[in-house]
Amino acid sequence: MRVVGTSQGHMGDGPNEDAIGWNEAKTLAFVADGVGGSAKGEVASGLVKEVFEGAGSQTDLKGLALTAHARIREAAADKPDSTGMGSTLVAVGIVGNEARVVWVGDSRAYLWRNGRLKPLTKDHSFAEIARDEEGLTETQVRRHPGHNMILQALGRDTPNPSETRIRLRNKDRLLLCSDGLSGCMRDEEIAQVLRSQATLESFPPMLVAAAVAASSKDDISIVLVEHERAGRGLAGRLGLSLRAWLLIGVLGLSAVLIAAVSYWLIHK
Repeated sequence: MRVVGTSQGHMGDGPNEDAIGWNEAKTLAFVADGVGGSAKGEVASGLVKEVFEGAGSQTDLKGLALTAHARIREAAADKPDSTGMGSTLVAVGIVGNEARVVWVGDSRAYLWRNGRLKPLTKDHSFAEIARDEEGLTETQVRRHPGHNMILQALGRDTPNPSETRIRLRNKDRLLLCSDGLSGCMRDEEIAQVLRSQATLESFPPMLVAAAVAASSKDDISIVLVEHERAGRGLAGRLGLSLRAWLLIGVLGLSAVLIAAVSYWLIHK
């Protein structure tokens, strides 16, 4: 697992309310986007960061999310000026060759494979409900009055984190981002940046620059995870399955037998 990321505050006034982090040893990465404005959204996302970076294990991402929710509620109760603060979250943990993705709100995860970008999450927002109920197009969703109104956030009400799992292939990449990126760029526009022949480390700043050029009006946070297939020796490094290696072995043995028989017939 290789991870790179960056977080840039909006050009306007105020602190960067996003927080990002990862732990390659624990194969864990996350993006949190604080909400609440004057209600200290940066404090909420900071508490999410503390919980996830202090985790002893990444197998229970939902549990970590709800722990962060409780921490934010406690902090808000102690400070009247923090009432209403919250944070979205998207987090990924990799166990073997399986990625577990958990999210709350409108921070997103994508799978980048073979030059294609596939969404792994679905925003908890009024616009997404309207998309499902009214069959809205992507353009209509982006223009919907509730496109930036989220239904869930850590620290608010009783969030129910969503989860999905996916089997990873060698060199698959997972893109985690706040809506500072996805809110101003369509998926295909993000994919066009990822298709460039840049190094892994170059993509986060390139995506930030693209979001700024697209007039993003929010903090922009990006974490990019590259998976290295679990396994031993050459098979693991090349990302081939056991079945593939057995087939290669059978074909190789067959070739040797054919060569031996041919040699025997020729020299008989």
